[in-house]
Amino acid sequence: MRAKFEHWEVALFPRLRAQRAVAALHRLAALVPPRVAAAVWRTLWSGWCTARRFGGRAACLFCGLEDGDSVEHVTVCRALAESEFGAGHLRLPYRQDRDARRQDFLLLKPQSEVTDARLTLGALRVAAAYRMHCKFRQQRAALNGEHTVRRALEQAVREAVQGHRWAAAVMDTRWR
Repeated sequence: MRAKFEHWEVALFPRLRAQRAVAALHRLAALVPPRVAAAVWRTLWSGWCTARRFGGRAACLFCGLEDGDSVEHVTVCRALAESEFGAGHLRLPYRQDRDARRQDFLLLKPQSEVTDARLTLGALRVAAAYRMHCKFRQQRAALNGEHTVRRALEQAVREAVQGHRWAAAVMDTRWR
C-alpha cells in the first residue's frame, strides 16, 4: 500500500498515507455499497482510464481545464469540490488549499476527525466522479455545460446509494 501511494503529492508521511487509507477502506465496508468502496479503491490506486495514463491529452470532464484529464487533477478539481455538487449537493466543506482538497478527496483525513456521515459523503463524491468519468470519457460532448455535469453527478450519487440503507439515509439527512 505504501508503494502505491508514492506518486501522490500529499503532505503526509508514506506510513500515514497508507494507514489512513486502510482505516478509511475498513470503515467504508460497513457504510457504503461495494460499488462505492470499489471506486474509492480504484481512485486510491490511481486506476482511472484517463488520457494522461495512456499518453494523451484531454480537457477535464468536470471543469474543462485543458490537459486536466488525470486522476491527480480530479482530486483537486474545483468543479467537484466547490461547485453546487460538492459544497452544495453533498454539503462537503470546501478547502482553499490544494493539498487539503486532495486529502479530503482521497479520504486521508485522520479517522478520529471524520464522522461516518462525512466519510460516506466523501466516498459518494469519489464514486460519482469515477462513474461519470468512465461513462463519458469517450463522449464528452454529452456533458455540455456546468449544469449538465452537476445533474449527471447528482444522478450518479442517487444510483450509488440505491439499495443501501445507511448510505441512502445519509443522503436524505445531509441538510440537517
